[in-house]
Amino acid sequence: MSSLIQPIDISGRHSMEESVGLLRACYLTEAEIFGLTERNCPSHPAYINLKKLEKLFQSARVRAYGLYEAEGGRMIGYLLIRYLPHHICEIIRLCVVPAHQKRGYGTQLLQYAAFLARINNCKKLTASIALDYDALLVWCWRRGFRVKSTLKIHHLPYTTGYIEKNVDDHEKGNG
Repeated sequence: MSSLIQPIDISGRHSMEESVGLLRACYLTEAEIFGLTERNCPSHPAYINLKKLEKLFQSARVRAYGLYEAEGGRMIGYLLIRYLPHHICEIIRLCVVPAHQKRGYGTQLLQYAAFLARINNCKKLTASIALDYDALLVWCWRRGFRVKSTLKIHHLPYTTGYIEKNVDDHEKGNG
């Protein structure tokens, strides 16, 4: 596993278009599992477009990072985080393209998120996930996340779980 994590230049159209393509590819599996389409769930990340991604970046506290292959420089993973009040770092998106999953890249991105949280004085990492996506829930659980609350959104065929973990847990080997 040889890769490099770099900030994404959100002012560059090519970088943003590459981000849109990667996010759509990463989240398509989840959309297919739950029968989500652009028509019945246009806000799902599998159906993100350039305008929606640009809207996410309107907050000054949002940062994006790409995970790139060391050889070839192709983006294979994505991390989008937001720094919130009360020392919280929210993971908005963390994904790896399907062809590169199960190789440790997601864990690498999560460790980088924890590093960013620590250097920005955050105490907790939070995220929201589809709780009914068993593989994702287990992956998060094994990395120290715990469900703090749930929400059933009427138009979604799954329950949304709000998960969190203490950033310090990462240093103790729970990452």
